[in-house]
Amino acid sequence: MSEHFPLTRNQDLFSASARQITSKVFWQPGISQREIVDQTQIAQQSASRIIKELAEQGVLNTQERAPTGGRGKPGIALFINPDFAYGLGFSITPEFLSMTLIDLEGKTRHSYTVRPSYLDVDTVMDTFKVFYAQMEQETDLDLSRILGCGVGIAGYFVNDETQMNYPYFIESWMNVDILALFEDTFKVPVWVENDATAAAGGEGVAGAGRQYTDFAYVYIATLFGGGIVANREVLRGANGNAGELAELLPPGIYPHPNLNLLKTILDRNNQPYESVIEMLDKLDLDQPGVDEWVHYCKNSLTLVMSSCAALLDTQAIIIGGRITEELTNKLLEVSHIYAQNRRKSPRPLPVMISAKAEGDPVAIGAAAIPFRHFIT
Repeated sequence: MSEHFPLTRNQDLFSASARQITSKVFWQPGISQREIVDQTQIAQQSASRIIKELAEQGVLNTQERAPTGGRGKPGIALFINPDFAYGLGFSITPEFLSMTLIDLEGKTRHSYTVRPSYLDVDTVMDTFKVFYAQMEQETDLDLSRILGCGVGIAGYFVNDETQMNYPYFIESWMNVDILALFEDTFKVPVWVENDATAAAGGEGVAGAGRQYTDFAYVYIATLFGGGIVANREVLRGANGNAGELAELLPPGIYPHPNLNLLKTILDRNNQPYESVIEMLDKLDLDQPGVDEWVHYCKNSLTLVMSSCAALLDTQAIIIGGRITEELTNKLLEVSHIYAQNRRKSPRPLPVMISAKAEGDPVAIGAAAIPFRHFIT
């Protein structure tokens, strides 16, 4: 590990009070010391001392607020220093192999992506080593400030956080200790997450989800899944599998609204594509088969969104993954959340919107995991 962050996954970067403060500033850029005191149990004197220490350490930036015309001096606005630390994220999915470096503001600073021909362990790790070497050559960022890395991969956890049951296209990873493999390769603490759950976390840090404390993320890609963010935290559940939205759909009754189904329908309509990514690159929403896919998927999406609204009472349901915004909007035009209203007082329902995180959502979310572990 670097000299700056001699940490393991089980260590703390800050004291409990300092972490409370960094979390407030992370989620509320421009917050004042007074507002932090009002929102926490930290005493004014202690908050002042800790904020000063964090600023001296380069964690926080301070900026004088504009005068409001009131009495007294203008307050000081607090911001996270985006270059204090970076998060490194890797995505292993049928669509892409990606590596993304984000800063503490959630902005992507470097990103590399290829469409994989093979997803065996050696090919994937060789690709990621090349990505990292390219980043070392092309950036003037201090890469010793990498706080840790996350790996987003398709599959669900079956035992602990290293043992997953993967789809058949990455079956070669079944007996691999991913934590040890990536820690040995990149020399930083590592976390592994389901691809859809990782994407949900990324949307919460760098996309439309940042404006919500609670949302459900519907992941539409070659496969179908999802993730849940509750009180800004990624909800993992007892076994790490919270947000498996595909399991809400009874087999043989509701088709999974995934992009493989769209490709199959387009193939049947004499609109063949070699891959899902080629299909998305060239897709015309007016071509035969698109409306058929929307028709097949609308009831499934309505059931999933209605279940999320009823069980979770979220502020928003965000549609993301590999699906384009235009295709998402076409789905949302025909899907809805059903709810029984009484006495002309409807139950508050979440808004339904398209994801906004730019880049590979899985890699971005994986890169944000160290921030959630150490900073927020």
